[in-house]
Amino acid sequence: VAKRLAKSPNAEVRELTLSLSLKFGSQAALDDLRGQLQDTSLGLAKRKQALEALVEARDAGLPPVLLGLLDDAAMQRAAVRGLAAFDAPGVPEAIIARFS
Repeated sequence: VAKRLAKSPNAEVRELTLSLSLKFGSQAALDDLRGQLQDTSLGLAKRKQALEALVEARDAGLPPVLLGLLDDAAMQRAAVRGLAAFDAPGVPEAIIARFS
């Protein structure tokens, strides 16, 4: 059902489906949100919304993505805040190196 609803022409249905899938631990939902986060063609609000959802879900694959976003001026501050939620090896060193 989620796959079908995720392809709905209605944006609200797609967003609700993604949110519910995330609550159930869907790897596809995590992958989709990581894609949205990195998609520079999306609006900043949409990308930040994806980041918030991934941080809330404690996505283990998020820290490397956030490290990459340290070079994205529009997302840099949000990326640093997101990294603060994780105890990932090498993160403090990477942040210091970027801002030294």
